Amino acid sequence: MNPVSKFFGAISYGLYLYHYPLLHAQGLLSEQTISVGRAAAMLALLFIIPIISWYTIERPLLRLKDRLRSVPDRTLDKRPL
Repeated sequence: MNPVSKFFGAISYGLYLYHYPLLHAQGLLSEQTISVGRAAAMLALLFIIPIISWYTIERPLLRLKDRLRSVPDRTLDKRPL
C-alpha cells in the first residue's frame, strides 16, 4: 500500500471530526470572501490538528486496545454453575 494513502487513511477520521468545527469557528461557512492567507492558514490547521490528534490520542488508544485484547482470560473455572 502507498504510504501516503496509508497516512491519509490514518488521519481521515480526524479530518472528518475536526473540519466542521474549525471552519465554523473561523466563519468560513458564511458567504463572505476570505483572504488567500486566511484560507491557507485554515487549510494548514485542518491537517495539523488531526495529525496531532492521531499521534497523541488515537494511536495510543489503539495500542492500549491491542494490549488489552492480548490479556488472557484469568477466570478460575469456566464451567457453568
